[in-house]
Amino acid sequence: GERPDLPLAFADPRDPALGWRAYVADPGAVALAPLEPEALTALRVAHRVPETGIELVPEASYILEMGFERLGGVDFRKGCYVGQEVTARMKHKTDLKKGLVAVALDGPPPPPGTEIRAGDRSAGTLFSSAGERALAFLRFDRAEGPLEAAGVPLRAELPDRA
Repeated sequence: GERPDLPLAFADPRDPALGWRAYVADPGAVALAPLEPEALTALRVAHRVPETGIELVPEASYILEMGFERLGGVDFRKGCYVGQEVTARMKHKTDLKKGLVAVALDGPPPPPGTEIRAGDRSAGTLFSSAGERALAFLRFDRAEGPLEAAGVPLRAELPDRA
């Protein structure tokens, strides 16, 4: 929708398609309806935006694998930041071998945390889902063939990594 008429209303910094964030002293005094959790999950899945505590796992997630560069969450031109050395090394010295991608499901979504298999090999983990789409953390070298999660076939929508 349109920008709320509030002094502290900003487009979601991760992706403008996620709507507006408004900071108000008294939420009851403002006629704004928050986005329903299911609608927000559907937007996150559609735009590959990870959520802390779901796709973003403390001590296990690397910000480049989670798409932070695409989301404006890392800037390689600014000064020092926590994790700068590891992040810069990943960016400039290697190709990402795994990452957060959208997947299309051919059946009801299994619960978050379900292992994704490529034949007899582990290919990744399924996370948030909305309808027939979900977010998954996948190994790219195993994501181009047939995949399944708890018996549900799925297809990876791999980003262009050229």
